[in-house]
Amino acid sequence: MLDTWEIMLKNMHTVENHPNPEGWIIKAAKYNMWKALKKQQNQWKKETDILEILDSYAADIAEQDEHFYDMYKEVLSQEEMELLKLIYVYEVDYETTSKYLGIKPSACRKRAERIRKKLQKYYKNDKMDQ
Repeated sequence: MLDTWEIMLKNMHTVENHPNPEGWIIKAAKYNMWKALKKQQNQWKKETDILEILDSYAADIAEQDEHFYDMYKEVLSQEEMELLKLIYVYEVDYETTSKYLGIKPSACRKRAERIRKKLQKYYKNDKMDQ
């Protein structure tokens, strides 16, 4: 409504000289409503597209998580898997990972190093058993 009022004020000379000023204002109001609806539809379309991409990405993440869990459930604790997943699967830096886990970045690096060694040792022993 305010947009229509502004348009009318900007075009006051045209409105005053128009044979049907009320019709001109109504037509301007309809045009503004149509334009606002079109803008809202475009916004909804963009949001829908984004949600579809996010849904697809979420499915990929869930599949990665399941695969990751199956690979390391025998060797790592839940906390170790989470740290490893954040750093190596999702490529989150040590600083951010440490904040998320509530530990210092140096402790985060050390834990990641211990996890790597634990996995190396496990897979080395696993190959020897075969």
